[in-house]
Amino acid sequence: MKKKLLFLFSFILTVTCYSQSILLVVDNNTDDAENTTFTNALSQTTYSSSVTVYNTVDQGEAPSLAFISSYDLVIWYCGDDSSINFWDDGKTGLTQLKTYLEDDGKLWLIGKDIIYNFYTAPFNFTKDDFLYNYVGLSSYNMQSYVDDGNTGAPQIDKTSELSNDFPSSLSWVFDTIYYIDGVDLRDGGKELYTMGPSSYASAGEVTMTHFKNDDTNVIASFFNPAEIDISSGGPSGKNAAVNDLVDFIQATTDALVNNTLNIESNNINQQASFKILPNPIENDFNILLSNDKLLNKNFNIFSITGKKVFQGKLDNLQTNTNLESLSKGIYILEIDGFTKKIVKL
Repeated sequence: MKKKLLFLFSFILTVTCYSQSILLVVDNNTDDAENTTFTNALSQTTYSSSVTVYNTVDQGEAPSLAFISSYDLVIWYCGDDSSINFWDDGKTGLTQLKTYLEDDGKLWLIGKDIIYNFYTAPFNFTKDDFLYNYVGLSSYNMQSYVDDGNTGAPQIDKTSELSNDFPSSLSWVFDTIYYIDGVDLRDGGKELYTMGPSSYASAGEVTMTHFKNDDTNVIASFFNPAEIDISSGGPSGKNAAVNDLVDFIQATTDALVNNTLNIESNNINQQASFKILPNPIENDFNILLSNDKLLNKNFNIFSITGKKVFQGKLDNLQTNTNLESLSKGIYILEIDGFTKKIVKL
């Protein structure tokens, strides 16, 4: 009987995954080749037969509420473009997209210049902004290259919020990537990928997020996945992906469709996870572990130049640390390959 029940549960989960309808909104007039790269990668996932493509350039407008309401998930791909239909209704956001989200819709928002279209870093968002209310952003901090000494970000690294289905690091078809955005989140938001490595001047800046409450469920990637290096990665177990780009799209789509962020298959609530409280800090702060996965691990704190300035060990689920000897600025906390940004006031 147990075997029958297990098979039935697995069958139901599989049917749920494959029966989801997905709308890919291509809202990018800058580079058709990148549109093709992303669309082709999505077609190599297990959702290939579930995707409808809507091109705003061809249609001349954003999709209507009546159109998007029939889909379980909307992937809104802006690529590198800042002249996009996504902002047709201004900073408060598309009326139809807000209604869709409030009615239990799910959105994966993608693009380098989504924020830059209206805002200049640094900027603090308010309740008048779609990016505050529905994407869960509190601030727009920086752009790579523009604010990192003109170097660009060599890679992005996943945080402890994500399962092993996600690539641990993503690099680019270029040596470094320009113009990806660094942000901070409202309470309740999750940091998914941050800029790296630890030696990079803006390491720890958050560039992919998840925010969910009663009115919204949005993953936002403030970079262009079509520029991910596809010469490495995959396959990754159940996803049977062929490279890091396909792996990344498969895992992110899975997370929204199945509501499995921070849950690895058959391993619920067992992913390594930690928080920093308070943050920003003055001198003291606590490292809070959600479980014992990182217990007894060493932790390191780096300056934005990549110099190690502090180290310690996580002997308890809550570890108090004092940085009184360090000057004000931005630091990176690293635990077992996972990183978070610390702001010292």
